Amino acid sequence: MEILAILVAQILIFSAVSGHLDVRYEWKYIDYVWENDEQKQSAIDAGDYDYTQIFTIDVDRARDGRVFVTTPKQNGVPASLSIVSDENGDGGPLLKPYPDWSWHVKGDCDAITSVYRVTIDNCNRMWVLDTGKHGNDQVCEPQLVAFDLANDLLVKRIKIPTEYAQSSTDPTKGLLITPAVETKGRHCEQTWIYMADSDGRGLVISNGEHVRRLTDKSFDPDENHVNFTIAGESFQLADGLFSLALQPKTRPEYSTRLYYRPLASLKQYYVSTRQIERASFMKSSLQPNYVTSDYTFPRQVSVQAFSSNGILFMGLTDPPAIICWNSDRRLTDRNVVTVAEDEETLQFTSGLKVRGRELWAFTNRYQKIITGSQNFGEVNFRILVETDIRKLVRHTACGEVGRQGGY
Repeated sequence: MEILAILVAQILIFSAVSGHLDVRYEWKYIDYVWENDEQKQSAIDAGDYDYTQIFTIDVDRARDGRVFVTTPKQNGVPASLSIVSDENGDGGPLLKPYPDWSWHVKGDCDAITSVYRVTIDNCNRMWVLDTGKHGNDQVCEPQLVAFDLANDLLVKRIKIPTEYAQSSTDPTKGLLITPAVETKGRHCEQTWIYMADSDGRGLVISNGEHVRRLTDKSFDPDENHVNFTIAGESFQLADGLFSLALQPKTRPEYSTRLYYRPLASLKQYYVSTRQIERASFMKSSLQPNYVTSDYTFPRQVSVQAFSSNGILFMGLTDPPAIICWNSDRRLTDRNVVTVAEDEETLQFTSGLKVRGRELWAFTNRYQKIITGSQNFGEVNFRILVETDIRKLVRHTACGEVGRQGGY
């Protein structure tokens, strides 16, 4: 009877769909706003532009309406961070390299090498986590750079030493893919940046000047959940610490919680950022208390993002869906709700942001990227938007205010 109850509960999760996301942009393949035809042809001839090698990962929207996207660097990818332009090509909207082409010069370690994800903070700064990798080759030191989006000027650069960017037990392992930024003070007088290392299975922390690294078994992938199925196609992926989301403080006396999870896992975790700061920079003997949820998700979750009122939105891999949980309530079957599901447009949610009342999602067909079976005559990448998240959660457990929750 207990097994039956669990199955029924999970079916209820999937059936609780209350809305959908609108497709804002879509691409068959990626092309750019080139300076001229000669520049494009030169890039093609040199092997620096090959649209069959480009895949998208993340999205973020600035206050002024600009939409940023990332395309990790490998052979054939000329720029790793761009703005969606108003121009269209045969493959879809053309991308304009950000801040400009001079920041995407091959081999220039003071430029931008390869970016998986970015995030915009409360002071309108975009934090760009640069892996320093070209494909699997570490060609530059990883770095964290921040741009003031009011004038697109560089305001911070933090080089990340190898000892912090890679696993201490296996120096061949290390891939910094996801940043989360916590600001303190009206003018962001203090800034803490948390970075997920999916390959080296670590959490890298910066106070804006210095860098530290933490490890914990909760950052590791679960070997029982490395098998993925998306849209009927299966593959294996043993990614560790993958997604980070900072819960907004509901009361001044509360410490901010950093929610995190490996990709190959069915569990959710959190840790107090105050404890992370103390353990990393204050020479405290007390170690952070990494809390594991009792709840087991039905499938792997890719990325996650909090709204300002504490609703955690997540990308479910199978069935392809956006689910949510109101962190004022307990994390249980009843309180995890599917708010959008689509086998075509939500095949793999690789980027997710909440900006004001808007939910932005970047989706790709990752199962085809990893197997090299993309069809560039079909739509492969999409940005989807809900302009009012209240519509998504209305009349669901995510929209109801409960007691202060957690696990």
